[in-house]
Amino acid sequence: MAEAVVFALAKISVSLAGSAISGLREHASIIKELPGKVRRIEAQLSIINGALQQQDSAYLSDHAYMKWIAYIRTLAYQVEDIMDTYSHHAHQLENRGFMWKLTQEYLGPFRSISAEITKIEENLKHATELKQAWLENYGHHGQQIMEAELSQDYIPAEPSWDQDFVGMDGNTTLVTEWLRSASDSESTFMTLLGAGGLGNTTLAMDVYKREKDRFRVHSFIAVERDCTMDALMRKILLEIGSSMEQPPSESVDSIPANQLKEEAKRRISKLRDGRCLIVLDNVRDPRIYFEMRDVMSNLPGVRIILTTRKTQVAAARDPSSSRFLQLQPLDHIDALRLFCRKAFFKTNDSKCPPNVEVFATSLVNMCKGLPLAIVAMGGMMSLKPPVEQIWNQACVRLQKELERNADHVQAVLNLSYHDMPGHLRNCLLYCSMFPEDYHMSRESLVRLWIAEGSVLAANSPTPETIAEAYFMELVRRNMLQVVDNDVVGRVSTCKMHDIVRKMVLVVAKEERFASATDYSTVSHTAKDVRHLALHGWKDTNTPPVKFPRLRRLVALGANSCLTKLLPAIFSGSSFLTVLVLQDSGISEVPASIGSLFNLRYISLRYTQVKSLPESVQRLAYLDTLDVRQTRVQRLPQGVGKARKLRHILADACCPDGSQQSEFRSFTALEPPKALTSFGELQTLETVQANKDMAMKLARMMQLRSVSIDNISSALCAELFASVSKLQFLTSLLLSATDEHEPLSFQNLVPKSSYLSRLTVRGSWLGKTLDYPVFKEHGRNLAYLSLSWCLVLGDPLQFLGSHCPHLEYLCLHRVQSANSLVLPERCFRELKNLVLERMPDVSQMKVGDGALQCVQAIHITALPNLDKVPQGMESLTTLKKLSLLDLHNDFIVDWEKKEMSRKMPLGLELRI
Repeated sequence: MAEAVVFALAKISVSLAGSAISGLREHASIIKELPGKVRRIEAQLSIINGALQQQDSAYLSDHAYMKWIAYIRTLAYQVEDIMDTYSHHAHQLENRGFMWKLTQEYLGPFRSISAEITKIEENLKHATELKQAWLENYGHHGQQIMEAELSQDYIPAEPSWDQDFVGMDGNTTLVTEWLRSASDSESTFMTLLGAGGLGNTTLAMDVYKREKDRFRVHSFIAVERDCTMDALMRKILLEIGSSMEQPPSESVDSIPANQLKEEAKRRISKLRDGRCLIVLDNVRDPRIYFEMRDVMSNLPGVRIILTTRKTQVAAARDPSSSRFLQLQPLDHIDALRLFCRKAFFKTNDSKCPPNVEVFATSLVNMCKGLPLAIVAMGGMMSLKPPVEQIWNQACVRLQKELERNADHVQAVLNLSYHDMPGHLRNCLLYCSMFPEDYHMSRESLVRLWIAEGSVLAANSPTPETIAEAYFMELVRRNMLQVVDNDVVGRVSTCKMHDIVRKMVLVVAKEERFASATDYSTVSHTAKDVRHLALHGWKDTNTPPVKFPRLRRLVALGANSCLTKLLPAIFSGSSFLTVLVLQDSGISEVPASIGSLFNLRYISLRYTQVKSLPESVQRLAYLDTLDVRQTRVQRLPQGVGKARKLRHILADACCPDGSQQSEFRSFTALEPPKALTSFGELQTLETVQANKDMAMKLARMMQLRSVSIDNISSALCAELFASVSKLQFLTSLLLSATDEHEPLSFQNLVPKSSYLSRLTVRGSWLGKTLDYPVFKEHGRNLAYLSLSWCLVLGDPLQFLGSHCPHLEYLCLHRVQSANSLVLPERCFRELKNLVLERMPDVSQMKVGDGALQCVQAIHITALPNLDKVPQGMESLTTLKKLSLLDLHNDFIVDWEKKEMSRKMPLGLELRI
């Protein structure tokens, strides 16, 4: 399909809605005519898009139709480019002086634009004539029945990474038993074999997440398609350092290739208890199996779980090993149960309506027991009403797909992909730009899609709300897989299944996406490429390359030589919209970035960049600036001219030589003097407080997420009063200058009923939580984190009576009463409870009916807690329990009371 048409339509919509465009009617006649011409093109593209949306994947095998699609795609790209040029010159016109507008000089660009638009009108008319003359049979293969959309009023629970575990309990138990029964005196290899879509990765991840905390070092590594043993060993070395929460003794990249194996052996053998769990997922090369056995075979306590789809890889295992599992398709009962869980998630029992049972059974049978196919099909059908005609049509369409493609997983994915509306397909296309198995942040994707124009206007308060709905639909359809949920249950990270990604990459190539890892590849990339990925760029050869139509550049993990490549790309890519240089070795940003008039998204996260050039002030359409974990401590003075900024994400690494403490591990951004120029700003994270901050915040009423650091006692009254007036605020972080600075929260009386997330780091004046933020607003809070404070009395009893809807509660370094009580029938919605470094606490009690939904409790570093909390055995919903660094007598009391027997079955326990 021509996903480019959707982009062109979105671009037209945005351009025509711009204030600069609406003012053009006051100028010369040639300019007055432009909006009318553009609207005619919009109407033509809308009709073409509607026709394309009705097509199934049959067109893929028709050469003539594909040629016509390519022609439409080219025209759509031209429209997108022209509309951006149109908006740029209109914006310049809006900001020019009156005398300049009296001259004829400003008409030049618009004459050129008008001529191009006229030509596109003619070409679109010609395209329509071509289709009528030669392709009249198309347009009858798609869906003929209008389908109801999922009600926007219904908000289902967010899916979790383990929601699709059906029929896998026996396998999970078996592999878990292998792990636990393996001898610590030797290394142990376990092999899982199964075809793509059978659930190898899901099973391995399930076991890994349940068991990883039993091991000093643990790592889950997705082995890339062309991964070498050297690259794999470097990954393992990095993961060892990360898992032990300490940097490697030397840079992993600097270790010679012939020393990697010995270095891995040395580091693992130095572990205190020698226990190590490594999962190698989706191994394709038998040599990796042989070499891993060579490296790990004599290391006691090491467990290796290896998953593969290749029988020749599984054949490389030790013939004497009994720890081998070949996965089988789900039986019909489990397959139908999994399908219904996905397709009918809106109902409490996920039961199939009787009128579509026969069609549901037919769809499940065609999935052949393959979990990936089943969940994709179920996700697609979950968005359709239980109407016989619609479900019968789905069966017919899937049968046709299977006639064209014998691979059942591929057939279902093709059907699901082409069932999606164009804007969702575009969002998914952009996800394919990230490396295989890359974990994508929900928040980052939402901002990227908005910046790129993938989010269509709708009756919604913000584009973010629409983009969030897009994200959740892609997850529901299983086009994106959940990797992790945050502490309140929201999906936080996701990835694309490699089979899904492979399918999407075929479409991406047609839509002018490209990738390269060295100069040789990039130099042969088509010059009309619009989306370019330069992941892991290591080439030192960086002659200039230019891509005049480039709109998105994503370079993850590139070396410092990328800095030399950027000026040429910037100077020749004026349409660039998205720039992601995350995790790359760059230390400076070329001043030529200011020439990118269309740039809307910049991410320099995890780079060594120390400052931004003054030229960023010329980025009139900049929407998101992400400089988290860089060296940037202040923004350029003129940045206030970038008035469309909606998200500023910044916290700098502590400067070299500065003192880093547990209380402060980063440096907040100095607030720009022109902060109030950002009238559309929604996210401000994290800035330092100063005497002008209160006045500035009072003029930024669109803010939704705010993080303020370095707050002193003297600033509290005015600052908190201003924060309280932010009527759309949803998330707030407040941090004192240090752990000893007392903050008064008397003026923190939030007016926003949306404020559900509150984090406070620092002392509370009066050593009490008895403030309006809890007494008047506490019932709106779902997330609360308090740290480094002294509270007289029991904070749990106070919060239990004022914050009934908390889902996450963390108390870190809170000095309090010796006895803590979780009151009766309180915290009934709490899912996660974290108590850390509270030396005063020696007793705990769980009241009757408290914590009815709790799933995880982490109690760490309470050195005086010597007895098991009374009532803990009543927590029947508990899935994870960590009891670490407590009094020595605690374990004795635990065993004496036989608590392991009394706790819920399957509990993940660390003690």
